[in-house]
Amino acid sequence: MSEGRRRRVLCVDDHPDVAHTLATVFNLYGFEAQECLDAATALEIAPEFRPDACVLDINMPGMDGCELAERLRSLLGPSVTLVALSAAQGEEHDRRVAEAGFDRSLTKPPLLARLVEAVTNGAE
Repeated sequence: MSEGRRRRVLCVDDHPDVAHTLATVFNLYGFEAQECLDAATALEIAPEFRPDACVLDINMPGMDGCELAERLRSLLGPSVTLVALSAAQGEEHDRRVAEAGFDRSLTKPPLLARLVEAVTNGAE
């Protein structure tokens, strides 16, 4: 990342209030955040926005967060941090998230400190 450039976070959730709140939180913490409401829009804006991290809702209509994660990883490369954000829990959910290549997985609603730490530190 170039000196002076704020870390960029792409926040994708099909619920407008959630996407907006996530982006607002990251902006308040000094990140440059952009929100979008669906996977297609995320794939459209990601190449130009060049996020350092993406926070993705898993359960979205159309393309879900797992498929989006795989496509973003392919598009943006291995250095992008992918954080899954979902109300779902359990072995099947954990398996899907791991197979999709997420670095971190958080349950909704996340603690703000854990959310910021996840995009700052990526994989542990």
